[in-house]
Amino acid sequence: MAVGTLNTYDCNPAHAIWYILTTILELPSSYLHDASFLAVANTLSSESRGIAILFSTSKTAEDYIESILQHINGALHYGDDQKFHLKLIRDDYVVGDLLEIDAAVIKDTPTISRGSFMDTYNEILVQFSERHFL
Repeated sequence: MAVGTLNTYDCNPAHAIWYILTTILELPSSYLHDASFLAVANTLSSESRGIAILFSTSKTAEDYIESILQHINGALHYGDDQKFHLKLIRDDYVVGDLLEIDAAVIKDTPTISRGSFMDTYNEILVQFSERHFL
């Protein structure tokens, strides 16, 4: 194993997010909306979506959660019930029910600026291990 490696898991991404929140960040499970996590876990299972995680001390828990959410096309939000909800971003909505944002509701014209060269990435760290050697 690589230096700084803690554990390796093959699991459902929803379970991984639950694990990170409750074990690594030590949030009580009562802070999580378990029905939303279960629904997402079932959907991901039916889609045969799984992940292998190599936890390392070089990344934060938030980095892992963000990476998993990108992988599953999901969102983690804090609800009115004071719990974290997990949601997949899928075509499960009625287009007519969506909020329409047009010139009538915008106060100021948004500006777009290009970042400087100093803001670009100039280093990418990649770690690869063959699964049967772990």
